[in-house]
Amino acid sequence: FVLTTAVSSLAHYDNLLVPVGLHDIVVGVKTSRRYHDSRLPVLLKTWVTEAFFNTFFFTDADDPALRRQLGGQLVVTDCGGTHQRGDLCCKTWSVIQHFVKLLSSTKRGRSESTTAGQTAGGTRLPQKWLCLADDDTYVNFPALRSVLSKISEQHNGSHSPLYIGKPSVASKIALPPMYSASYPEMPGASRFWFGTGGAGVCLNEIAVRRLIAFLAEDTDTLVDACSKLGTPDDMTLGVLFEVLLKIPLITASTFHSHLESLRVITTPLEEATLSYVTGDRHVNILSPAHLKSVFSSEADPTRFLSVHCARFPTLYWCPS
Repeated sequence: FVLTTAVSSLAHYDNLLVPVGLHDIVVGVKTSRRYHDSRLPVLLKTWVTEAFFNTFFFTDADDPALRRQLGGQLVVTDCGGTHQRGDLCCKTWSVIQHFVKLLSSTKRGRSESTTAGQTAGGTRLPQKWLCLADDDTYVNFPALRSVLSKISEQHNGSHSPLYIGKPSVASKIALPPMYSASYPEMPGASRFWFGTGGAGVCLNEIAVRRLIAFLAEDTDTLVDACSKLGTPDDMTLGVLFEVLLKIPLITASTFHSHLESLRVITTPLEEATLSYVTGDRHVNILSPAHLKSVFSSEADPTRFLSVHCARFPTLYWCPS
């Protein structure tokens, strides 16, 4: 994990014992070669600049031009480039595996007698976090840090597995019995929440290690679990955590996907994640009425430039 030069005020976290630092968060962005030119430029111009070395892009094909920009932050997987279940699960599994490799290479500075989340002297240490994002997601790091810090403090996150996201459905999903039979530990009529991938999902390292250990028992990968359950990556994580590992989803109200109406968000600068939909048939973006600095719709169809300039109005490319 590389410390970045981006600095944010810690005033929001003064009352927390173990605030989550920017260097404690790794963001894995799933993308595809067909979206390198259309979706990634606005991310690289805006929120990625706050934590470049903490952000990794997982794609299905190499791209020399993008490689020159990203270097080692671009991870080319063996996954396909479709939006089908297998390819989505493959990329999410690649993100998780990469995070585990980063953890193993991180020098914690702990003695051999130090337990996870605690120094030899008893002082609690923050967990590392993995946040999964799509290539149409805007990440507001101060707001994200606030969410993770508060939830971690409330739920003893230095010692407990945490699975954080936002459901896109009004009630728990029922898994058909035919799929429930895939795992002996699973009750016949299983119902579960899941954090929708479009809004972002965050896992602390304890949750990630629990997931890895569970799948390893059957020599499985997340791709195998998706196939057994007949569900896409975000729903599969919901089943694995909520039903099988008994780790409940903690809802973060400041996470937002394009499956909800983004125009009704009145405090875009306080939200941890944002999204968008643009196109001829359907548009779902933030309302310009709630942004102080706004580009034209042609110059900023996603509203991400406007959000970023509202947060950092002195940037050279922002309207004066």
